[in-house]
Amino acid sequence: KKCMEAACDKLAQTGGRCYKHGGGTRCSVPECNKLAIARRLCTGHGGGRVCSHPECSKRPLKGGKCFQHGGGRRCSHPGCTNQVVTQDKCRAHTM
Repeated sequence: KKCMEAACDKLAQTGGRCYKHGGGTRCSVPECNKLAIARRLCTGHGGGRVCSHPECSKRPLKGGKCFQHGGGRRCSHPGCTNQVVTQDKCRAHTM
C-alpha cells in the first residue's frame, strides 16, 4: 500500500502515510514526535536495543554491548584500545 500523500510512492505505515509524511507509530513521551522504535518509545527515550551490561542504557555495538563494555572492534595498532573507524584502525591511526 502506498502513502496517501500526492506524488509519494513510499510504503504506507500506520495512519496511511509513509514515515516522512507522518505515518508510523510515534514516541509516547509527551511533545516528542519522533518514530517509536520499541516499547512505543524513540531511541532518545529508551526505545530500541540497549547494552546487555547490567544498568547500562547505551546503544549496543557488535556483540550486544556498548563500546565501553566490550562491544565493537578495537584498533589493530599495537597498544591502542580506541574504536575502529575504518580498515581496522581508529581515527588517530588511519593516516
